[in-house]
Amino acid sequence: MKPSFKERVEDARKFIPYNGDIKKDTLKLVKTCVNIMGIDGSPELVRRDKVPSYDEMPTDKDRGMTSLIFIEFAKNGFVAVVGAGKDIDFTYKSKTGKILKALGIKWDEESLIILTIKGLEAVAVSKVNKENIFKSRNAVEHYIGEYLLSNGIPILNMYSHKNFTKAGWDKISGLQNLE
Repeated sequence: MKPSFKERVEDARKFIPYNGDIKKDTLKLVKTCVNIMGIDGSPELVRRDKVPSYDEMPTDKDRGMTSLIFIEFAKNGFVAVVGAGKDIDFTYKSKTGKILKALGIKWDEESLIILTIKGLEAVAVSKVNKENIFKSRNAVEHYIGEYLLSNGIPILNMYSHKNFTKAGWDKISGLQNLE
């Protein structure tokens, strides 16, 4: 079970701002992560006005869902959220936006990282296993978020990408050490 909103805000308060170029270093780590997973996709840092329309993005083989992973940033040296699908927004009405508002932090609306992936399948979280783990958008999103956290990248909404319990993830992934 994911924590309450209040618990999410308190957990976000514990992070200290990243000491470095958060966008450049996050992009480098995501590229490494994509190579580890062996998926067909190339992450890129794009200006907000250059994000392709959802209609132009690859979709999964089964249900036509957009095969997009994105990383949005906050103004002060944090990743705001690792997300998937058609959820890119910079409002304060989303769960991440509400966390930012509670912390007094603004969105960095200038640019974000996007990763469009070819060849994903609509694999329900309950059906993901070692053989299809990186064909599932939910698993790819989860792995990238956990990889960033394990490499010192602070994610203010650190629960958004968590589509599996720790025990469930360890069981299917065999990848307990993400470094």
